[in-house]
Amino acid sequence: MKELKFLIILCFIAIVSVGIYGFLPVIAIESGQEFISFGADLDEQQRDQMMRYFQPVKLPGILEVTNSEEYYYLSKYVPKEQIGSRAISSVYIQTLVHGSGIQVQTQKITWVTGGMYANAAITAGVKDVLIKAGAPFSVSGTAALTGIFKTFEKAQGKPLLSTKKGIAYEELIMTGELGEEIGQKNAEVIIRDVKKEVVEKGTDNPEEIRIIIETKANEYNLNLSKEQVNEIVHLMEKMKNLNLNIEEINNQLKNLETRVKGIQEQGEKVGGVLNQILAFLQKLFDLISRIFSSN
Repeated sequence: MKELKFLIILCFIAIVSVGIYGFLPVIAIESGQEFISFGADLDEQQRDQMMRYFQPVKLPGILEVTNSEEYYYLSKYVPKEQIGSRAISSVYIQTLVHGSGIQVQTQKITWVTGGMYANAAITAGVKDVLIKAGAPFSVSGTAALTGIFKTFEKAQGKPLLSTKKGIAYEELIMTGELGEEIGQKNAEVIIRDVKKEVVEKGTDNPEEIRIIIETKANEYNLNLSKEQVNEIVHLMEKMKNLNLNIEEINNQLKNLETRVKGIQEQGEKVGGVLNQILAFLQKLFDLISRIFSSN
């Protein structure tokens, strides 16, 4: 009888362990962190203007992105004239509960869409954040990706892989340039969906990638030139080496079109999960008590 009771207890411990880990979110980065990366050439009035747009919940960590940093990361992909001589665009991030996905808002960003930022950020390894990218006046927005990476690295306490960041920059610039020819939304969607299919199928074969691109282009009634297809093929060949995960990509993109509801709701969600766990544990302990009291 003692052996049976001991076995029962061990089973309950196993069930509790599985139950807890099944309920609790896996949190790699502490949620609720806030960071702002200002363009280093903003004056105080412009910083105040951006702060009013970002509306942090609490005092955020403050970083800067300089024009030299922008040039270092972007000069491989865009002309020096397009980068400019000043760092203006600024970024705010707020880390969210694991599984929340990436959410993006933009203000006075003309060349890059929120979806383009999200696609490139996912490529680099950014996850579960609210991103606000903006400027005090209209700018292209290419340099804001540097601010996204810089703030996320601060939040997670370690750098993103340089190879992933490099390909993410290339992805953003290619998508923006393609958007000039076929429309921003069209470019955003075809690059996103081609990447998802390439990752899901695990292919780095150029001809297979070409078929995926042409099939998607036909689905969306888009006319891509041979040169545009070749550029996308080349980018996707590089994607294969990043070990991207299709489930993670889908999860990070799931709420892109919805408005963020805030950390308070995230906290309420976690609180509800914890209440379920406590109720589950109470039932188990009650059952154990009845087993022993019946002896």
